[in-house]
Amino acid sequence: MVSARLVCPLVLFFSLGCTLDPDGVSGQLSGGGPNFGGGNDADDESGEESGETGLDVEPSQDGETGSTGAAPGLDSGPGDDGALDDGGVGDDAGSDGIGDDDAGDGLGDEGGADDGGAPAGCPSEELDGGLPSVLQGSTLGQADLHEGSCGGSGPDLGIGFVAPEDGLYTFTTNGSDFDTVLYVLDGAACGGAELACDDDSGNSTQSTLSLPLSSGQEVVVMVDGYQAAADGAFSLAVKVQQDACNNVETIPAGVPTAYVGVTAGSSTVEGSCGGEVAPEAVLEWTAPQAGMYRISTNGSDYDTLLYVRDGSCSGPELDCDDDGGDGFQSEIVLDLDADQTITIVVDGYSSNQGAYILDIDFA
Repeated sequence: MVSARLVCPLVLFFSLGCTLDPDGVSGQLSGGGPNFGGGNDADDESGEESGETGLDVEPSQDGETGSTGAAPGLDSGPGDDGALDDGGVGDDAGSDGIGDDDAGDGLGDEGGADDGGAPAGCPSEELDGGLPSVLQGSTLGQADLHEGSCGGSGPDLGIGFVAPEDGLYTFTTNGSDFDTVLYVLDGAACGGAELACDDDSGNSTQSTLSLPLSSGQEVVVMVDGYQAAADGAFSLAVKVQQDACNNVETIPAGVPTAYVGVTAGSSTVEGSCGGEVAPEAVLEWTAPQAGMYRISTNGSDYDTLLYVRDGSCSGPELDCDDDGGDGFQSEIVLDLDADQTITIVVDGYSSNQGAYILDIDFA
């Protein structure tokens, strides 16, 4: 008859699943303590690897149990080599999202995104650096992960873009199949600060926005849907405005003043609120004194769009308006300094053009 004796104290037998040693010989750890490994030891070894005793609660991958570090600890997961480590999930190269457990708290140091909450794989598309450029895509099947300051409750898609030169860049979704919202985020990832946002400045329910970018500046252009169910095929176009204000007309001094003209030809400049398709008239005017001025296209023959830039045609935009005047006319009120020169652009909504009247008066 073969006698068997208990390897561990009776009080721990039921709680830790101790086994009987049929040979009457128990495994010995180098530290002199009991080994509570719950699995078989393929090498008939009890885990003799270090001078300290470790308490293992899971089987190791190579048949060895016991601690691999210098200090005792309760092992809770696999380490690099399949053996149980002493504290945490174990060293990891980071490919599984857990990472190195330097803190010993069972959590990897590299788990999760560290880019301010931007989802992995965003942006998922890239716009060609050649200009003008058009990207055809779809938001079908995309998640609703972002929202712009002007809206965006539908599925969205991030598109990366690097400005090839300094200039005023215009992005538009004209030609898309759904009610779009367009916004631009600073940086190469989708968690950057918003630089601009537009809902319906393009054709119908499409979006158009313009913003200055520096050469080499990275941005993410978000194509979103206005409502939760707004998704589908989209067209995203981008172009840069060259300094094409070659035919600038000067408005005579005096307030009030009315200046008349006709827009025809092709578009060379545009504002943040539109004007990328219709031809425009570029006018220069200098304020005779400091004060509030009202500039409008009331009485013009077509659906106008009006924007004002400080100084020359390539200066920063002071304001842009579509329908702030009478009907489909435009109106802007500005606080100007004495002798401040501004560039006024009379443009058209969508492709509208024709005879215009530009009125300037004190507000």
